[in-house]
Amino acid sequence: MRRLGLGLLATTALATYGAEALAGSPGANPPYLAPAVPWVGWYAGVNIGGSWARAQTDFAITGFLSTTIGASDSLTGTGVIGGGQIGYNWLVDPNWLIGAEADIQGSGAKASATRFDTVDGEGVTTNYQTKIEWFGTVRGQLGYVYDRRVLIYATGGLAYGNVSTSGTIVPALGSPASFSNSDVNVGWTVGAGVEGMAWDPRWTWKVEYLYLDLGSLDASVPTTFIKTHATTNFTDQIVRAGLNFHY
Repeated sequence: MRRLGLGLLATTALATYGAEALAGSPGANPPYLAPAVPWVGWYAGVNIGGSWARAQTDFAITGFLSTTIGASDSLTGTGVIGGGQIGYNWLVDPNWLIGAEADIQGSGAKASATRFDTVDGEGVTTNYQTKIEWFGTVRGQLGYVYDRRVLIYATGGLAYGNVSTSGTIVPALGSPASFSNSDVNVGWTVGAGVEGMAWDPRWTWKVEYLYLDLGSLDASVPTTFIKTHATTNFTDQIVRAGLNFHY
């Protein structure tokens, strides 16, 4: 009986020491434990996609008799976009998540056109080009977590970007004149996306759609007998795929 008691005491002491060594020893490295939802907390990543931008330009062309005609053009330009994002997510319910994200993108979206108008009997040819040089967003997100592996979300907030317009006015009488303007505009954006766990709980992939309104830009130029004023409104639709690392 004494030997049995000593054996039980030794076994208990050994088990207790082993548990303390694994849990509390200064030199121990506990194994990485994946969070209940892999995308809660800070994250950063990269993305690439396509842009389908639209530039709606309203022209006011005034002749030497102070006659003004109105004209309008709508151009669509496509291009590749790419950039990075950083954000933070909070889990407010086992299946609901809110977050905030900021991103910055380079853009290749541009379009050009030539139009011909007549004012006071004089023909005027306008060659012009519109561009979205780059843009960024700061957005809130509301998402639903499905099966702990897939997040479906809606997003919206602030958009900003560098937009530009430039061109040449060629009147039938007088000398040609060039115009250009570029500015960083502030607007808004809305969209939606889906994000899912990749090969590791700390990595997720995403596919996202955004609609952006980047406001308007004015440009004007006088020639010998003609003055042209143009107001261009810039909107954009983007689809992009990305990869995030969660800290």
